[in-house]
Amino acid sequence: MLGLGTWIKLGAALAVVAALAWSHTAAYRAGPMLSAVPRSSDPSTFFAKGTPPMRQFAIWTMLLFAGLSAAGCQTTAPVSECDGWRKLTPAASTRDFIIRNDRPFAEQVAAHNTFGTARGCWK
Repeated sequence: MLGLGTWIKLGAALAVVAALAWSHTAAYRAGPMLSAVPRSSDPSTFFAKGTPPMRQFAIWTMLLFAGLSAAGCQTTAPVSECDGWRKLTPAASTRDFIIRNDRPFAEQVAAHNTFGTARGCWK
């Protein structure tokens, strides 16, 4: 099942594709804003097929952004509740010192190790 983040990213990608499709329709190109802009007859200001350079840049930027957004959806490893946990194993002299001088901390270390063992994070 897909999570909420995946659905949001899919929706954003579909919105980008819809915007690109709409920007290539005849109704958009014949709109009042574009028809009021004087067209240059200089061929160096246009890319192939008559697309203005700024629109071409915007299209490629949106495609790149959509591709990078989709690439960020993938996970590389399964998530575990044991991630970030490690058994605490102080040396014998350290353990003796902590037990004598800081009993509450020694109990917290023991509780941490017991909890991790109960969850199956280590043996």
